[in-house]
Amino acid sequence: MEPLIKEIIAMDLNAQKEVAKWSEKRADIKKQAEAKKASMEEAAKQEAEKRLREVRRRYEAEADAAKEKTLSEYEKAVSKLRSQFQEHKEAWLNELYERCIHG
Repeated sequence: MEPLIKEIIAMDLNAQKEVAKWSEKRADIKKQAEAKKASMEEAAKQEAEKRLREVRRRYEAEADAAKEKTLSEYEKAVSKLRSQFQEHKEAWLNELYERCIHG
């Protein structure tokens, strides 16, 4: 009977070693999966930030172009208004004077 008990104890020890080995393997796989997840999250974050920077640059460029266009149109309008004023200044002043003096 004693050899049978020793054999059972030996089998139990082997089973415990096997369980410990697979538990360790499972822990390693879990650790690797967590590291891979963190790596993938960081890569996704980096990609999102890159895309955001690209979109921001594009919108800023569009806004700058629209600003330049508006400023150019404004300057043309002001220039045209000044030109018209210089061209008609004397006639308008005379007309105002005549209306004030002669009604």
